[in-house]
Order: sequence, then C-alpha cells, then structure tokens
Amino acid sequence: MDALALLSAAVAVLLYPGGAYVVGAGLLGAGRAAAGPARWTAPAAGGAACALLAAALLPLPGSPATSLPGRSGPTPNLLGMLVLLAAAVALTGPPRWSRRRLLLAAVATVPVLVLAASAATFSLPVIVGLPGNRLVLARDLAAAALLLAAPLLVPDEPATTPPPARALVLGVVVLAGMSLWVAAALPRLPGVGAAAVVLAAVAVHGRVAPALGRIAVRPVTAMATAAALGSVLLGAVAAGR
Repeated sequence: MDALALLSAAVAVLLYPGGAYVVGAGLLGAGRAAAGPARWTAPAAGGAACALLAAALLPLPGSPATSLPGRSGPTPNLLGMLVLLAAAVALTGPPRWSRRRLLLAAVATVPVLVLAASAATFSLPVIVGLPGNRLVLARDLAAAALLLAAPLLVPDEPATTPPPARALVLGVVVLAGMSLWVAAALPRLPGVGAAAVVLAAVAVHGRVAPALGRIAVRPVTAMATAAALGSVLLGAVAAGR
C-alpha cells in the first residue's frame, strides 16, 4: 500500500463510520441533550475525542477497518478500543468511582477479553465472527452485559459532565455492545440496513436506560453481572476445548 492509500484508509477509519456513528448515536440516544449548549471542560473534550477514536475501531456495518491489510485481516484493535473507551468513560464521568461502578467496569471488559482468549487474537472483526453455539451465546451475553452496564458506567450528572459529552461517550459504549452482536445476528442484511438496526437500538436504549439508571440500579447491576459471568464461563469452556 502506498503512502496516499494508507493516509486515505486512516482518514476513512477515523471519519467513517466512527464520526457518523458517534454523531448518530449521540443524537438518537440523548435527543436534545446531545445538541444543547453546554460548557465543555478539557477532560470532557478529551473524553469525546477518545470516544470518537474508539468508535473508529469498532467492526460496525460498513466500517473500512474490516478490510484493512494484515496477515489475518484487520490490525488487532481490541486492546486499543478498550483503552480509548476506558479513557473516555473516566474523563467524562464523575471523578469518584464507587464499588458498583468498578464492578460494572469489570462486567463490561472481562467478557470480551475472555472471548479474545478463546479466539487467540485481539482483532475485533475476528472475535465477532467466531463460530460455535457456545461462543455465539457468550458473545450475546457479553453484549447484553455491556448494554446493561452502560448507563451506570456513565451516570447522568450535569454538574460534572456536559450532557453532549456524556451522550457521545454513552453512545459509543452502546455501539461497542451492538458491534458484538450485529455481525453474527444479521449476516445477510445489507450494510445500510444493519447500520439502521444499530442506530435504532441506540435510540431505544437512550429512551429506556435513564429510567433504569434511576429506579432499578440494583436489578440492572445484578442482571449485567449475571450476563457477564455467563459469558465468561461459556468463553472459558469454549477456549478449553
């Protein structure tokens, strides 16, 4: 690949679908709060930038990341995505980390790391395409755990986090969960259709999650933890075979 082609690929990965998905997820998930005026702090701006970069690494429908060169497909990117997403959550969320929030951080990350161990790779496009009933169920449970944990990982606290920044980061966390599920669940759906399903799920999550985060914190935490444990056990069993 020549230098110009490499630059074009880098720009494509950064701006599409990363930018398009982040903007769509933020607006659909948080509505007016994502587009409203807000006082942006330096940490919030840094968190939003990390979220954009993390979204560019997700194997979402139409992503050029799935076709970049490499011996086994795209460049391994799970660790990079997790580091960027963790930075985004830390920078835009409240500075205090309760035990519940630390538990939910583990719930969101450990299952995908076990899936990576099962696949013997950190390439997300490979991980989301792993065959086998156990691995498919493990991946679905990991996605469910991440979607349930998302609103509690990035709580709605306007005093410490500008609403647009929270909307962007929360949208990317939800996109990460959907990226674990959509490739295997909708393999024959055209890219545009799959993208519409992903963004529709983000919109529904954005309407339901605030209520869950306010009135059902303990049940949501318990369900997310159970889903994560199930995913880890299934992934470990599959890796040992």
